[in-house]
Amino acid sequence: HHLCLHLSPWPSSFTWGSLSTQSFIDQMSRAYTEVVFWKKNVFTVPLGASGKSFVSELARLFQAYSDGSGLESIALKAITVASRLLLQKPFRTSKAKDHISCLERR
Repeated sequence: HHLCLHLSPWPSSFTWGSLSTQSFIDQMSRAYTEVVFWKKNVFTVPLGASGKSFVSELARLFQAYSDGSGLESIALKAITVASRLLLQKPFRTSKAKDHISCLERR
């Protein structure tokens, strides 16, 4: 079986909050080039509402990629950046309770 990926060089138009397509892509690309070299310092996705919200957001980005939506060109980078930033441990000896409150706040 061959995996065929279609990566359009011209992303469709979308907005992310108040950011335009190009602004979001530029900011996400800069964040990605930084976070991929960070030492792994993430906690496990917690159970409960905050964990479900996080997983739902990642699922939405995966779906955007697979559907070829406007976010297709940046969805995988956004998943990587979101995972590294949102699941970052607040401190070395943090506990599950700390992780839940951080994820809810973020």
